[in-house]
Amino acid sequence: MSVAWMTNKKLIVSGDKSGEIIAWNPKANQKAKFSFLKSPIYCISSSPTRDNILAFGFQNGSILIVMITPDFQREIVHNLQGHDQEIHGLSWQDSSGVDPNNQYTLLASGSRDKTIKIWNVSEEKAIKTISLPQPTQKLTEQQKSRLWLALSWVPGANKIITSSFMGNLMIWDLDAHNPQYRWFAKGHSRSVFSIITSSDGMQAITISMDRQIIKWSIGELRPRLILPCLCLGVHSLDISHPDPSKLAIGLGDSTIRIWNFGNPENPFDSSLLWKGLKSQLKWHPTQEGNLAFGNGLGILGLMDVYTERCKSFQSHHKGKVYALDWCQKRCLNIKEKNEENEKGMFLFSCGAEGIVYINDTQKLDKASININQLIENGNVEWMEKIKSDSKSFPHRTEVAVHPNGIFVAIGNKDGSIEASTESFRLISRSNDCKVMIHDLNDTSKLASTVNIPTSNCMKVFSKHTNGISDLAWCPVDKNRLVSSSFDKTAIVWDVSKGIPLSLFRGHEGRLLSTVWSLIDADLVFTGGDDQMCFAWRPSEHQYDEEAGKNIYIYSHSQYSNNKMITQPVEESTVVGDAKVSEAVSRKHGRSTKKQKHKNFFPLSSQPVARQTLQNDTFQLAKKIYGGNWDAAMEFWNEGVPKNKKAAEIKDFSPSMLSKSLFGERKEVREVIKSEEELTDQDWLILALSPSAGRDVWESLIRRQAQKLMRKNDFYSAAMCFLACGDVYEAIDAHRHGKMFREAIMLARIRIPLDDPVLSDLYSEWAVQLESQNRYEEAAMCHLSSQKPAAVQHALNDLARQGDPSSLRASACLAILLDDPSANERISRYKEDYESRANTSNTVEGTEIAEVVSAPNTAENEETINNLE
Repeated sequence: MSVAWMTNKKLIVSGDKSGEIIAWNPKANQKAKFSFLKSPIYCISSSPTRDNILAFGFQNGSILIVMITPDFQREIVHNLQGHDQEIHGLSWQDSSGVDPNNQYTLLASGSRDKTIKIWNVSEEKAIKTISLPQPTQKLTEQQKSRLWLALSWVPGANKIITSSFMGNLMIWDLDAHNPQYRWFAKGHSRSVFSIITSSDGMQAITISMDRQIIKWSIGELRPRLILPCLCLGVHSLDISHPDPSKLAIGLGDSTIRIWNFGNPENPFDSSLLWKGLKSQLKWHPTQEGNLAFGNGLGILGLMDVYTERCKSFQSHHKGKVYALDWCQKRCLNIKEKNEENEKGMFLFSCGAEGIVYINDTQKLDKASININQLIENGNVEWMEKIKSDSKSFPHRTEVAVHPNGIFVAIGNKDGSIEASTESFRLISRSNDCKVMIHDLNDTSKLASTVNIPTSNCMKVFSKHTNGISDLAWCPVDKNRLVSSSFDKTAIVWDVSKGIPLSLFRGHEGRLLSTVWSLIDADLVFTGGDDQMCFAWRPSEHQYDEEAGKNIYIYSHSQYSNNKMITQPVEESTVVGDAKVSEAVSRKHGRSTKKQKHKNFFPLSSQPVARQTLQNDTFQLAKKIYGGNWDAAMEFWNEGVPKNKKAAEIKDFSPSMLSKSLFGERKEVREVIKSEEELTDQDWLILALSPSAGRDVWESLIRRQAQKLMRKNDFYSAAMCFLACGDVYEAIDAHRHGKMFREAIMLARIRIPLDDPVLSDLYSEWAVQLESQNRYEEAAMCHLSSQKPAAVQHALNDLARQGDPSSLRASACLAILLDDPSANERISRYKEDYESRANTSNTVEGTEIAEVVSAPNTAENEETINNLE
């Protein structure tokens, strides 16, 4: 709760809410822990004239003067009693006021009892007591109770600066018989916690609950510089085109802050706007001060930042708004009765439910247009193909409009991107740590073996070690872009050469957003969950290999998830990539992980070799769909060295999937039994009481289950449903809790295997596994669902990672099932394999070529694990 340097700078002393004191010698890295009173310590101040003397202020109103020597000997030398409430501030007078008789300067203390006391420490008595004046404005009793009385002596003068109610500051002249005070100009709006004065007595710095740091002129009694601080994460950044010196910042504390970074007098000039769960912001491209926003509840609206007036659209999303962008009405060919309306703008929005809406800013009370309808009307064949494959539209996750306003790109949850095929470049980001650039100019490069056109990546940038959170093109140089990542870094790229130019590592947490200045090509803004928004210059943060030693490096010709060139990661705190964590733990020993919720089916979470999962997928497909097994295995074993034996694939029994994902049936029953035994809580025993009759008991247990569902206690809710025989409701309880493993196991035991509910559960679980990058298991779930588009989804999942192993497995499955895309998938695998073979002449490259096809033998097991 408080910390202070000793005057001789040999020890740092801190106190906490339990009353414990820790003295630390940073030079020798030694520390000692002790306590004097069992009361929280609110403040500590070191004597300017006695090197080993400190004053401690406690919650119970006590002030202890303690001597602590460099060898951690401690002793209470004085005890000052006078306050009856907690001590908020302590400050010693500077050495100019030392009394030669006692070698102590005067000590000032401030307390919640609304008094300031000046102490003669040697005599342990207060020589002067000052009461705070009544507040200048009318305050409630609750506001008065929030008083925090911080204080500081002014060096070289017999004056002290103190805080007062609601963040007001005042300066007291102690030379007068009755101390006189003067008010500082308005600065803080809430309690001030700390006051620090400069050694020359001309300036002071204060920090406050209003999240502002203010530098004051003591002579002028007014602020000289106000530095606003942010709360929680910076979720969204955008710069206004009509006024490019204004940056809109969407914060995690549900506020919007407008940073006027172009103010020459105060570069930290900012204003706080209306609160309301904001998640995304987007300035209007032509109207100054007009800001579009979307919040965590799915509500969309427009705000005038000058009047702070907000207007909301009638339509809204069913979850958090992920993306916003503007588009001209004329670009969508939507006819308006009034020609003036055609000159307006549409606002595109994408929400958590996976829908992109087109909102008319001139008709906020009109229902928004679902973009799926617009695409279906404009490209009937495309949408028919999509719906025939998946029976539903893709789950939308991102939307972006081309700068000229006539093209739109839509990102989907399955990793696909839908875009116009006109001439332009499209950049995409993802949780797979890669930045990809697609060139959609040359239609001859588009795949022709499928009805829906797809493109190959023109560039792949893979320096980040965690998901990419945001991207921004340089407005001046179209050959540069910046990417921000959850790995705490931002990288500026040279697009044409495919190399990093700058690396920024100023953040202490994950980066969530980035934007490039419109008026300065050498100025980038980044925001993260470390509560900071940085303005930095790429020219001052040049990239070099030493700076990027903790980042995984891919070259375009070696684009693979299997081959990673890693460097020691002692300084890295990146988590979330299962493959990275596995490699690090083998190299540097067992890592400590946060304890997770109990897994009732632990066998399914055991690590399984990737090749084993691919083999299981082939066997499952053969069992369900049949197919050309010999041709598939011939391709699978192609290229295996003669001295190596192809991985043996054992006969597949109908229960292999269950064993892979859940374990033995007997073990599952034992787990469910143990789950029942563990839920002997008082409320359940009471609800199960049959004393009032079975009908009453069933009604009570169902009602209790519904309450547990609303509290997100899905395990207990399922138990209640099962107790009264509601099997389908119990399955739905697990499904609502995203516990598909439990739901499927319960369904396999209690309902017919041909029930469509089981097929739906497999499909939903596959989607969850895809989000966790467990693509082989997701492919098995899709195949087990036996839905019309199951095969296509399984093929895409196997190829999702884009490395030789996944491309080969996808091609093999396509051959097995005689899928029309088999030739295209074989071609992609061979092109990638040949490209890597031509550029990799090292022993490491040879090992990769062998491991891709070789069985999981003892001599290459470690290599396989590292590559996977």
